[in-house]
Amino acid sequence: MLVGKAPVERTQRDRYGDRIILGFAVAVLLGVAGAAAYVSYHHFYGLAIALGERHDMAILYPAMSDGVIVMASLVMVYCSRRRLRVPVLAWVALSLGGAVTLAANVARGWSGGLGSRLVSALAPLAFAGAYELLMWIVRNTRRPSIETLAEGHVC
Repeated sequence: MLVGKAPVERTQRDRYGDRIILGFAVAVLLGVAGAAAYVSYHHFYGLAIALGERHDMAILYPAMSDGVIVMASLVMVYCSRRRLRVPVLAWVALSLGGAVTLAANVARGWSGGLGSRLVSALAPLAFAGAYELLMWIVRNTRRPSIETLAEGHVC
């Protein structure tokens, strides 16, 4: 970590504090993701049934949409941990999967008016926000240490 131009070494206490924060952030993300997945799945499933899909098919639609989101997210985490550029396909898959999930959730709440639409949109938006905040923490805790900079390499 740099303060001004003088390097400041991170203490054991600093690293321990960072781990605690990251642990709580992961726990919160898992809670938000679990709640969002549950709500979003039921909204998407209900929409498919309301549109006349068979039960066995209706089960698969939310799994496909959310599966694409999870896979794109895992690719992004992998790249973030290794300081690799995230492939364009991961961004496209995340965007399209998120748009489909958001549209399906909002469509399910459409008949209930504006309030219902907003509540229905909460699950995918909460998950996306929590995930991006966690990724911000991961990206910013992976900075090179003072020792690594002194040795002249980042790998």
